[in-house]
Formats: sequence, C-alpha cells, structure tokens
Amino acid sequence: MRWIILLAFMLASPIALAQNSLILHTFSYHAQRDTRHNEQNFGLSLKLDDCGIVHHCIFGTYDNSQWNQSFYAAKLWRLTKRSNDFRIEAGFGPVSGYKQVKVLAFLNFDFVGPFSPMLTYAPTQDGGVVLLSFRCALNAPDR
Repeated sequence: MRWIILLAFMLASPIALAQNSLILHTFSYHAQRDTRHNEQNFGLSLKLDDCGIVHHCIFGTYDNSQWNQSFYAAKLWRLTKRSNDFRIEAGFGPVSGYKQVKVLAFLNFDFVGPFSPMLTYAPTQDGGVVLLSFRCALNAPDR
C-alpha cells in the first residue's frame, strides 16, 4: 500500500520538466527531551521540481524517531520568490512506519545551489522535530 501512495504522488508531478535533487537525511533534534528518540534518521529522498510554483513533490525513506523504517511522499509549495538565494517550502503528505499511517506537515529551509544543507521542521504532539539533510542537485540548480 505504501508504494502505491508513493507512486501516486510521483506520477502526479510533471516529471518531464523536472529539476531533480537527491536528499540525504542525517540527524534530528526533538523538542521533547524526556522521551528517548532515534535521532540518527538516515535515509534518501528524491525531490522533483518543475517550472511552476506549486508543482513540486518529494518522496523517500528514512529511519524514523521510533526506530522504524518510514516511507513518505509529499507535495511541496514554495513560499519564497524564485530569485532568492534561499528557499522555504511547505510540505504535506502521508508517512508510514508508525502505528498507523500519519499525515506529515513540515517546512524545508535550504539554499539554492548544486549542494546545500537543508533544515526541516515538523510539528509533532511532543513539540516538534528539526531534521538536518543535505540536498544535491542532479541537474541545473533551480531558483
């Protein structure tokens, strides 16, 4: 079922005009320090961009905070102008690997260029989590 969800999001994106990036997920920091979390959230994702402002998506896998493998797919909305040297995006989509499939909402912050660190903030019932990833453009970097 999770692969069907990922495939549906991937096919909904206009791949023909895509400017793709590979995302390497690394570490996270949870606001709730009383609970033990996995903060080594290694994984890979593929981000697909096109020339529009709304037609972006990301899908991939990572080791989640509960030591399970998660798969996710999300639609992205760019919140900054294309001419900026940094970019802020909001994302929304399903994620597996928990007791039940969750809906994930998050914000990405990164710089435009061929290789960039990326911070992701996701609100949670425990106060939120910040994830450090690295984005590598697979073709011409977009703005």
